[in-house]
Amino acid sequence: MGLNLVFANLSELHHQLCQTARLSPKEATTFILRVDPSKNLAFLNCRDKTRAEKIGSISSISTNSATGRVSIYISATHDTSKGVFHNIPPGTDSEYFLKHLSAPGYTITSARMIGKTGTAIITFMGTYIPRDGIYSGGEHRCRPHRPRAQFCRKFLAIGHRADICTKTSEPLCPKCGKGVQEEDHQDCLTQCINCGGNHSADDKTCEKRQLRKAHYRTKPTTNEYSGVGSLTPSKITTTPAKRSPTTWK
Repeated sequence: MGLNLVFANLSELHHQLCQTARLSPKEATTFILRVDPSKNLAFLNCRDKTRAEKIGSISSISTNSATGRVSIYISATHDTSKGVFHNIPPGTDSEYFLKHLSAPGYTITSARMIGKTGTAIITFMGTYIPRDGIYSGGEHRCRPHRPRAQFCRKFLAIGHRADICTKTSEPLCPKCGKGVQEEDHQDCLTQCINCGGNHSADDKTCEKRQLRKAHYRTKPTTNEYSGVGSLTPSKITTTPAKRSPTTWK
């Protein structure tokens, strides 16, 4: 169960972050904390990279006498593009992943795993991403990052993920939206509880889960891997949304 930030005391959270990151009172005044209750996410606006990295190393925090694990990462700037690798072992350490990651001809600014999945997200400097990249000696197809609305697979809600969900009641059936233990659940009919469509609530094509689409085209020039083959970059034409420098959940 995730840490419930809906009723969190922002001043208390700010103070605890400063203490955990060992920031001085003067350093503590250099960043601002904001919470989005609808997504159970907190955003920190910190313009100093060194202090942001200190905060980014925090793995747990307490609020309202409860302690929970958090994942903090620095959001990408607007002059970068994001790609994803699939089939990466879940739980791979971000520092290890970045150390063994390369894409000749491209500058990688950050890389991390997406939750507990086998998908990694890589941020490249510039408006192009490579067609392929290399991780631990293996070549992986790099696909454009196409964000979808966050989805809770336990309670089928759009706006947050299951790993930060604060509900403790019975999970719902993705097919019909009823509680999995309800008596009339045996012969359920498929109907999305979010849009009413003739599909299950966890269908990735649900119109309610779609955000902006990312389109890309082939770059006119190509780069070469030494002894591996051609590397054809892709162009991201989506205008990135404005985000705070640091995000944590």
